Amino acid sequence: MGDQTTVTVGVDTHADVHVAAVLAHTGKLLDTRSFPTTTRGYAQLATWADSFGHVDKVGLEGTGSYGSGLLRFLTDYGFTVIEVDRPDRSTRRRAGKSDVIDAEAAARVVLSGRATGTPKSRDAQVEMIRALRVARRGAMKARIQAGGQLDALIVSAPQAIRQSLRGLTGKHHIRGCAALRHGPITDPAAATKLALRSLARRWLALQAEIDDLDIHLTTLVTAAAPDLVALPGVGVDTAGQLLVTAGDNPDRLRSEAAFARLCGAAPIPVSSGRTDRHRLHRGGDRDANSALWRVALVRMRCHQPTRDYVARRTAEGKTKTEIMRCLKRYIAARLLPASLRHPPSTANRHACQDRAVLRSVEVTAVLALSDSPFHNLHWKSDVELSLDCFICQRTGRTTGLKHGAEHGTCSGDSKTGQHPMAARISAFDHTSERGRTILRAVVDYWWAPFHDAKRDQPSLALTRAPWVRLHLGYLCPEPVQSGTFSTQTNLVRPQTHTCEHCAEPVAHSHDAPRIQFLT
Repeated sequence: MGDQTTVTVGVDTHADVHVAAVLAHTGKLLDTRSFPTTTRGYAQLATWADSFGHVDKVGLEGTGSYGSGLLRFLTDYGFTVIEVDRPDRSTRRRAGKSDVIDAEAAARVVLSGRATGTPKSRDAQVEMIRALRVARRGAMKARIQAGGQLDALIVSAPQAIRQSLRGLTGKHHIRGCAALRHGPITDPAAATKLALRSLARRWLALQAEIDDLDIHLTTLVTAAAPDLVALPGVGVDTAGQLLVTAGDNPDRLRSEAAFARLCGAAPIPVSSGRTDRHRLHRGGDRDANSALWRVALVRMRCHQPTRDYVARRTAEGKTKTEIMRCLKRYIAARLLPASLRHPPSTANRHACQDRAVLRSVEVTAVLALSDSPFHNLHWKSDVELSLDCFICQRTGRTTGLKHGAEHGTCSGDSKTGQHPMAARISAFDHTSERGRTILRAVVDYWWAPFHDAKRDQPSLALTRAPWVRLHLGYLCPEPVQSGTFSTQTNLVRPQTHTCEHCAEPVAHSHDAPRIQFLT
């Protein structure tokens, strides 16, 4: 075989053995051979293929599963790898099924030009997101299953147990079951309490696992595509799925139409005679299609331009299904550029991301209640805290946080504007005792070292001048109207907060809120 001979290779991948076939440029089958799924086997396959001449392309099945290791090796070796789907069922019925036949079929679809897709590289940040999403999806399924078993067990539980849990909802319901004491297992009631306790504690453990994964996913997704997360209707979960669908090398998608087809949002003509219409494509990545559906649904409810569009198309006689199809195609066209766009200082941000560590600060505040008529004073769940943000590469940025939200919002600067930040309130406790109201909040956030070019200063785990603003609400008893006020670190004290309706003092602030670095 001369060096000028051009050959095409097809590989059928498996867990223990890969089967390869080599075709000449004329389509003649030159040879087939099996190789073990080890680094030594990968090297043997590459040198064996090279012995037939210049390898034009390699058609590879299972690039995201059994063939992922071989894909990385062949790419580093210098081969051009093409992703190949499994053979068509009609072809299998005609030609039969074996590993050699499948390997030859993979080479032929590449040689004929029917297979042209570039596989995902799976070697960067999006692969990290995909791995964490797999773990989160499994934890979510197990948590839902544990919750269903818990509810079913309560329905058939003895009346005394059901009565003790009556009125509890949400997490209070779960924590109530987790706190049950069963004693010796001598009757059905004790066994039921033990089972409920076990299921409840499993549910809480899975919830803690999900919360931990959400912190990491928020950091990775926000850093990978801040513009995507900032779009209306797109959250961290939706953005993560779309990034996974596009892959670490989204340039393999030639156009927005290709991305829409990959997401199953490309219109398919179903016209006949005088009927001219389209329907949704039922193929593609169904998880990505579900993500587009969620974005469209949220926008139809909360995004005014989308609501106006729905009203106009409804007036034109379109059904809700047809309108949703049009919206999903439009959204796919807008989301692809956002998922490819990187924030400023991309290289520096990626270097920071590699060194990011989880930090925590504790915010405590104490207000003395006044002796005026009771105003039902309460702490609001909003916190504004100054942090050094490695996403926009600025120090001392005001970060808006809300208890229960999966990420915060950094104020950014004139170039970046507001953007999501990997920070959240992990604990929010408030008590009232001896004429005082006390708040304790813990904020978890991801921090990495960087240099703020505008201020010419390095970042710190806790910014140079820590600042926090806390918000409170009250209900005035005389006009029965609500009001709000805030307390923050950089105010002259003591300070008295008065009701804006009756002008009576509501609370007194003698000390500034305290910010303590935990880890």
